[in-house]
Amino acid sequence: MKHLLLFILIQYLSIKVYAQKNEQIIKFSFDTSKFSYPFYETDETISDNKILRATIRETSTNKEIADFLRINKYSYYYIQKDKSNIVIEEGKAVLEKTPYQKIKIPTFNNNGELNGYLNYNYYIFKKEGTWSEKLTDSTIRFGIYKKNLKDSIWNYSKSINNKISFLEKEILYKKGIAISEKSLNLLSKSLPEIIKELEGTWTVFSDYNPTDTIISFHKIKNDNGKYITIKFNKDMECKILARRHHKNTSQMYKWIVENGKINIYAESKSIFSMECFNKNYFVMTLKRNYIPTF
Repeated sequence: MKHLLLFILIQYLSIKVYAQKNEQIIKFSFDTSKFSYPFYETDETISDNKILRATIRETSTNKEIADFLRINKYSYYYIQKDKSNIVIEEGKAVLEKTPYQKIKIPTFNNNGELNGYLNYNYYIFKKEGTWSEKLTDSTIRFGIYKKNLKDSIWNYSKSINNKISFLEKEILYKKGIAISEKSLNLLSKSLPEIIKELEGTWTVFSDYNPTDTIISFHKIKNDNGKYITIKFNKDMECKILARRHHKNTSQMYKWIVENGKINIYAESKSIFSMECFNKNYFVMTLKRNYIPTF
């Protein structure tokens, strides 16, 4: 999916009329090339002549495209959604204090006499602080912006399904320039390093469901009576233990690294595969043609 830019234009409209009090009205205007919506409109929540919230909606469907929540005079929390109402970008948008363009337009009364001026001051939002950005249907990145430039370690997370995601890599940025990149998937390491990191006891997360075919495990120091655990050893073997009310079951398996993933075998058949693995947790897929003993 093409990345949607966030240089959002705010228009400050200051009306100056002779012998009348100056009034400032905030209006939001957008460059339609930044959105995939041809027509949209703005709903504003105003208090004490201040816009506290501005919601942008697609005209034909009335679906929310973006939302501005006022933090203070110069900053808003910005949320942008796609056509499925899924958040694709969010973070703090800071308004530049100096307008990049000023336009002064005279106004006239019914007799054609000069009545006053409309002063248009145009400002640009810039990203600042922590942001989350959806790059594809399955990949999200999050990190820190400083003056609209990435300036921190940015983490890239991949969704495996609707409840499991995995941190794939991290990229260090300095003033918008990528300095270094590190893969968080330890399957890219050598076999001795994989064995060292995998050795130990792992257990399922609390949201485990026996009907799941994709299961996420996290590393623990001891099993403490956990429901299901997998213990890996240096001999490239693993023991899966399932505790039930009426009995406990356990079985030994062999595992190997092949084709960029870890496969766990029983009776010469691959029954589990592991494609995502880091120091803290891994994601394992159960082969459809196998019914595990646990």
